[in-house]
Amino acid sequence: MVQGVLQESLLDQVLYTNDALVSSVKLLSNLGKSDHRSLKIELGILLAKPISGQTVLKKPAWSKVSTNDILNYSLKNVDWNYSSEEIDSDMMYNELLEKLGHITDIVPLSRFDSNNRPLNLPWSNSRLKRMRKNKDLAWNNFSQSPTRENYSYAFIKDK
Repeated sequence: MVQGVLQESLLDQVLYTNDALVSSVKLLSNLGKSDHRSLKIELGILLAKPISGQTVLKKPAWSKVSTNDILNYSLKNVDWNYSSEEIDSDMMYNELLEKLGHITDIVPLSRFDSNNRPLNLPWSNSRLKRMRKNKDLAWNNFSQSPTRENYSYAFIKDK
């Protein structure tokens, strides 16, 4: 707010080099009582594929669901009453866990490899992978043969 007038400000920026990468941009509603709004950006990129024989783990991606969606879903679809007023605390805890488990039904899953690394790397593309590979090869070459020329070449590839 500047001199009593509400003004929009941009806290984060979305940087991209190719218009075709951004499929859609949506301005979402305010977060609670805050005046901050969220951007939902869908990128049109290829996702990493698991290596043959690699174990793929799927975990909930909570950051992809808004708080409003979670609250609306839980209010409409979860019965928050306990099965009886005469149950012990362990049974109450188990029932609560089951109720919270139903909320994860609306959360999309992200894929991870067996080392807990995400398989969907939106910032990674074939150009960056080639650059990383060339950099690693240059530093490995310097490690095997530490000459001034190999160091200079590796240093250039590191930038």
